[in-house]
Amino acid sequence: MGGKTIREIQEARNHPDAINYLKETVQNNTRITPETIRHVQRLLMDKILERPGEYRTGMIKVPGAHFTPPRSTEIPRHVQQLTDWLHTNPMEYTPVELAARFMHGLLVIHPFHDGNGRTARILMNIILMQHGYPVLTNISIRDRKRYLGALREADLGNHMPLVNFIATSVEEALTKHLVAIEELETISLREAAQRSPYTAAYLGLRAYDGSLGAYKQGRNWRVTREDLEQYIEQNKG
Repeated sequence: MGGKTIREIQEARNHPDAINYLKETVQNNTRITPETIRHVQRLLMDKILERPGEYRTGMIKVPGAHFTPPRSTEIPRHVQQLTDWLHTNPMEYTPVELAARFMHGLLVIHPFHDGNGRTARILMNIILMQHGYPVLTNISIRDRKRYLGALREADLGNHMPLVNFIATSVEEALTKHLVAIEELETISLREAAQRSPYTAAYLGLRAYDGSLGAYKQGRNWRVTREDLEQYIEQNKG
């Protein structure tokens, strides 16, 4: 079936149910609890795992990670502590930083045998949308290398690359949303270079680091005329 495995097909079938649950949770402003986490994983891994939604048993090693997940007997305590931390937000993190740190915290616990990443990203979106962000933030396959690199930095205690990565992803999702609903005209970076004192390569770097309000369409960056003009005005002199 299009070269897809049975598992990939089932994952695609399960995803809409998880998204519907996300929307319901956001609409009702439902508090994220350990059961919320288990239910998300249950929806994502239905008909894939024998017991979806159940915490793993035994120890597990995460390839490429710089941490050792807790013992299975400690998972309930760690998950409860994580959700308690989320709702108290003792460091008063911004919504983006709170969501990024929560996502990483769940990945460190690695409470399930499989589906931890997808579960953590759905929950990240619930947090963002409960704080007023209107659209889903996806992590593109093309950005997977940067995402994994940011996760490794977070494993070592430096969360800012991950926070910045999520912030850029959020901004890209918002820009796409605004372009769609307002039918804004966008131009390529090559066209933008012709309308500005900058080269397309330079604008590409600024788009990559998030300082230029651009978004990816396929493999190419697009920018609205308004965002380009704003960038030029802010960087005069």
